[in-house]
Amino acid sequence: LKVTFRNLGVTWTSPDRFDLDYDPMSGFALRVDDPGVFQLGEGIGRLLNVRSAATGAGSPLWVEVELRFAIETGVFAIDTLKVRLSVDSERLFERDPVSGRLRLVSDDWLTSVSVTISKIGMSANLPGVLSGRGQLEISGSGGSSTVAGDLDVNLVPLHLTLGASFGLFTKPPDRRAVYLGLAANFRPGFPLGNTGVALYGLLGLTGVNIGRSIPEHDRVLEWYKTPTPGVRLVDKWTMRDGAWVFGVGATLGTAPDGGILWNTAGALLVQTPGPQILLAADSQFLTPTSDPESPLSAGLQTVILLDFENGVFLAAAELSLVRRLDVELVVPAEIFFNLRRS
Repeated sequence: LKVTFRNLGVTWTSPDRFDLDYDPMSGFALRVDDPGVFQLGEGIGRLLNVRSAATGAGSPLWVEVELRFAIETGVFAIDTLKVRLSVDSERLFERDPVSGRLRLVSDDWLTSVSVTISKIGMSANLPGVLSGRGQLEISGSGGSSTVAGDLDVNLVPLHLTLGASFGLFTKPPDRRAVYLGLAANFRPGFPLGNTGVALYGLLGLTGVNIGRSIPEHDRVLEWYKTPTPGVRLVDKWTMRDGAWVFGVGATLGTAPDGGILWNTAGALLVQTPGPQILLAADSQFLTPTSDPESPLSAGLQTVILLDFENGVFLAAAELSLVRRLDVELVVPAEIFFNLRRS
């Protein structure tokens, strides 16, 4: 079970009672991510499940549910749908001048309630031609808005996979942030001379007023792995005034076997203020680059962060060994130096 919250405090007043503390001016947000928590029953549960649920108070009060479908519809399918119910409590309720209690406004109360689709995910599969998946999210509250999406398309005849991520964030009064990430992966790879190593992919990204979604330096490996190892997806970035990022990357692997024995997707990121220099890599052993869920595989995720602004050097790694998707061994390691105290 994963629970995330923003601008929210919890005070336990007794074993069976607690109070939520938050600033009414800024509101709060609470999100629960675990597909196994929410059960919809045997019938409808076979067609869809609740991937996550969230609620928040501010302007307005809202409840959000992300659904994942398991319905085969042919070439194109809608596999993810996020629905938001918003309630303008200031228009929906009024305070009784005599008793001081809140009461429901009976006249035209439907104008205070709105239902919107804030995120949609689609997939396509045309055998022998192309396959792909993408998602688009459009959300906003309190004058802020987000338009973000990811797209991955596999062109089967060309053995080429193209990926793109973008994000446009705005906040009042006149603050904007832009993010763009592009990637290409191809097989067979391009041999690098007589080294026995081939180039299987390229990556590039840039962002203005953009920073990592998890900014703490001691959690950079967690940021790199969540939700999947990598740096391109737009969910890994968020709006941060005065910050920018530029990154390049490549996927390398053994040439004779198409990267089955070893392949690594690495990236070099430069962020400001700082600057911060981040090296991150996801290495797979005994795993084809196109099949990350093979019966036997070993993975190594590594990050090296040099933060000149805070005088921090961090190197972290996590080795995992998976056999037939039911046995997993994870070995983490980390080295940290505070350069200002050295």
